[in-house]
Amino acid sequence: MVTAGVVLPHGALLDGVTDSKCLSDARRRALLPLILETCVGHSISIIEASEIDRNGMAEAVRRAFSSVAADLGAGEDPSMLVAIDGLPVQGLPFDACFLCKGDRRSLTIAAASIVAKVTRDDIMIRAGDEYPAYDFPRNKGYLTPGHLEALRRVGPCPIHRRSFSPVSEMTAIGLFGRLR
Repeated sequence: MVTAGVVLPHGALLDGVTDSKCLSDARRRALLPLILETCVGHSISIIEASEIDRNGMAEAVRRAFSSVAADLGAGEDPSMLVAIDGLPVQGLPFDACFLCKGDRRSLTIAAASIVAKVTRDDIMIRAGDEYPAYDFPRNKGYLTPGHLEALRRVGPCPIHRRSFSPVSEMTAIGLFGRLR
């Protein structure tokens, strides 16, 4: 899981920055330098699949958000309010505003979504060298028919989350032999 945060200067304008899911890979990559040059700070948190399996998604999200926010100074400045895309997360050590579809409603969240998406895509592209059977450079780890077929054929690799479908269901019905 990749989580990112950015701090934009007051009045920043980032033409073309919107929800990363609405942009092509090429457009996200073209906007990334603009975001990084414009922001006054950014942070990225990467939570490994094994940690998510061990501690659960809620704890992984809490740790990722807390890490990014701490890197950006949240908690040190009582006037800072952290804007987060999605539903409320309990137990964060800073003040936050949660916005559903925030990457379409907040320039800061949209910029952070692009930073996170490009970072995650690059991780998946590199994973393709180590685990070529899954075609990660093309599917970026999303469950495409080809990715599902690779899971059925060779089982999960170390970067697959064992606690998430379809890996958990395939394991439960004994589809895999000994897991790597």
